[in-house]
Amino acid sequence: MYLTRPPKCRCGTLQLKCLWELRAQYTQFAFPQPCIFACQSVRDPSNLAVMPFRPTGSCVLRSGTLLLAIFLACHGAAAHDIPVDVTVQALVKPAGEQLHLLIRVPLKAMRDVEFPERGPGFLDLDRIDTSLREAASLWISREIEIYEGDIRLPEPRVIETRVSLESDRSFTSYEDALAHVTGARLPGNTQVFWDQAMLDVLFEYPIHSDQSRFSIHPGLGRLGERVVIVLRFQPPNGSVRAFEFIGDPGLVRLDPSWRQAALRFVELGFFHILDGTDHLLFLFCLVIPFRRFRALIPVVTAFTVAHSITLIASAYNLAPNSLWFPSCTDLVSRSHSGRRCSSPDPTCWRRFSHSM
Repeated sequence: MYLTRPPKCRCGTLQLKCLWELRAQYTQFAFPQPCIFACQSVRDPSNLAVMPFRPTGSCVLRSGTLLLAIFLACHGAAAHDIPVDVTVQALVKPAGEQLHLLIRVPLKAMRDVEFPERGPGFLDLDRIDTSLREAASLWISREIEIYEGDIRLPEPRVIETRVSLESDRSFTSYEDALAHVTGARLPGNTQVFWDQAMLDVLFEYPIHSDQSRFSIHPGLGRLGERVVIVLRFQPPNGSVRAFEFIGDPGLVRLDPSWRQAALRFVELGFFHILDGTDHLLFLFCLVIPFRRFRALIPVVTAFTVAHSITLIASAYNLAPNSLWFPSCTDLVSRSHSGRRCSSPDPTCWRRFSHSM
């Protein structure tokens, strides 16, 4: 019902308010649009004027703020289910015509899988085996690709699954991890919550020979926001090769040729320099005093060689472990730079100040 005569206040002016507040008093009127204005001091319903609502700038701002708050609340609730930091431990060993993959993943990263519970939320370890195998197939085996030469291996067979405590240290070696996964299970009365337990799985892949060259693509980046994969490969000769990746590293050669290894180290070294803010700042301070590219080449080369020597020395435990060693080397290098600036050459002193 539309009324055409505008309402007037006792003071003779038009003061408007939302008619939704008057709906409870004048229920006999039908208002076809949700936002309608009428006079604030209406006494007689016959004076009502129905007018469509025209949104103002403040109304649009409030509505946008409300929608943004709802979006952030929903986004935060969804992101809460995704773990922030996830560490995956993996052990790979070919033996005969089988390749064994032992892997440990936090159980909280296995989303969309219902694990049976008992009591106040403890895992029901007597009925959890089916859920563990489902999680291992859905979140692990489908995301890992293993190649023998250039041929991708078929889907693995799940041999064993176990629930472990976070304090368990059996994945330090292949033999200890294999004995743990194939050994006794946790007692059924163990009180452990699902987000405080680890999932241990033993996969078996069929291969032609354990002397082949193997590669792996551990695409486990969707387990969390930041996934660290610690992988150890144990070839038949008994040596152990350790790898560490962050996120999805792509295809990794477990037994690479020297060309593949050199290319991999060059790639890792390049991104290591880019990720290290201290390295970039140090190089920048070295570059500032030089104005010619030819004079800059020996400095950058010397920095690269010295950095490589220190990394090799630390990997083979050739450097002293005492706390005084880093400070001593830093002091010697700076004092050497200071002796070189004994002349009043301002350029030399600028270089020394930058190095300090």
